[in-house]
Amino acid sequence: MAASDVPMTFDPVAVSTVFAQTDREVWLLAATDGERRGGLIATSVASASIVSDLPRIVLSLGKQHHTWKLVESSLKFVLHLLRDDQLELAWQFATTTGHHGDKFAELAFEAGPCGPRLTDAAGWLDGVVETSLDLGDRTLYVVEIVEGQWIGPGPALTVQRMIRTAAPDQLRLVKSQMAEHGAADAEAIRRWRSRAESPRGDSLPPSASGRGLG
Repeated sequence: MAASDVPMTFDPVAVSTVFAQTDREVWLLAATDGERRGGLIATSVASASIVSDLPRIVLSLGKQHHTWKLVESSLKFVLHLLRDDQLELAWQFATTTGHHGDKFAELAFEAGPCGPRLTDAAGWLDGVVETSLDLGDRTLYVVEIVEGQWIGPGPALTVQRMIRTAAPDQLRLVKSQMAEHGAADAEAIRRWRSRAESPRGDSLPPSASGRGLG
């Protein structure tokens, strides 16, 4: 069945309500390219392998982010799993942009082969991009995990805890940013779907790319 044959009469509120029942971990992604560095909060991280000695993850990054450009150039990054008590750090990276400043200027970190490793986090993972797929508004990455360390203690910070404990001004800022980015993302998705021959079919669209370091 082609995408055009699927009836598009769904209720967006109902779909959003389904997603709202989930609670994703909050990750701080850090990347560098030469002298440039940046970071953002990622909530789409998911394990993509059941083989313990061949770990992989998948995640997507919006193209409007400064850090997306760094990942596209370097094809590597560091993921930090934040602790439940690191709300201030999470909000700092979630609501500020790396286009106009260095988010790491006041933070303690070590320079690792895949990017800056924060010394204060529940744990970190070094990742190298194996392949990626352009989705219009964002890029989907399949990433090999090449190193990692558990620092502890847990539990990990989650999206729902961030929302429940957010101040009114933080919620207003996030809603404003989502509305601004959402409008641009919607247009990018529509352009991508108009170009892709079969974006929901069995084969990948022409924008798919296999990129490794070998």
